[in-house]
Amino acid sequence: MESEQKNINAEAVLICLGQKIKALRLERNWTQEKFAEMAKINDKEVSHIEAGRRNITIETLVKISNSFGMEPYKLLVENKENNI
Repeated sequence: MESEQKNINAEAVLICLGQKIKALRLERNWTQEKFAEMAKINDKEVSHIEAGRRNITIETLVKISNSFGMEPYKLLVENKENNI
């Protein structure tokens, strides 16, 4: 029996990623400005990323994951326990 392949929309992935980044930022009580400083990215970019309006590079993904002290792939996998 063949498994069904799920079509994934890139826009939906960006929105989910942005929501997860925002949730992680808020868990730490960081402002967008503080988070931008920690991740070494532009503070205006943070707003676009969290809203799912920015197609981020791998380099930016790594910077963001480093600021949270986690591996980059963990930002892309669903965490059902925390609903993020």
